[in-house]
Amino acid sequence: EEELQTIPGLGPHTAASIASFFSRERNRQFIEKLCRAGVVLAGEREAPREGPLAGLTFVITGTLSVSREEMTEYIEAHGGKVTGSVSKNTSYLVVGDSPGGTKYERAQALGVPMISEADLRRMVEGGS
Repeated sequence: EEELQTIPGLGPHTAASIASFFSRERNRQFIEKLCRAGVVLAGEREAPREGPLAGLTFVITGTLSVSREEMTEYIEAHGGKVTGSVSKNTSYLVVGDSPGGTKYERAQALGVPMISEADLRRMVEGGS
């Protein structure tokens, strides 16, 4: 379970759910049956990451000036990655209005830097 949490975007709750799923013999047998039937389980391909946000992982919380989907596209277009939950691998928590308590609290507990949407845009434009 702890090893799963090292995967970007997987928090403790998701990791526990995955570990629980695969701990059941019935589920493992079902996956094996799918594989024997020719189902190929493949991961997402990641686009090459270039740009001012390359190598950085972001989590978004709260209301921003654009939709979450638009902000995700903006971050990814500049080389960053967006995940759904805060982990030790999160570079920054982008905090909008009325941020969600869980992400905010987890970021505080892990010492993840919190930035505003304006801070993020300055990072992209080359400011600090």
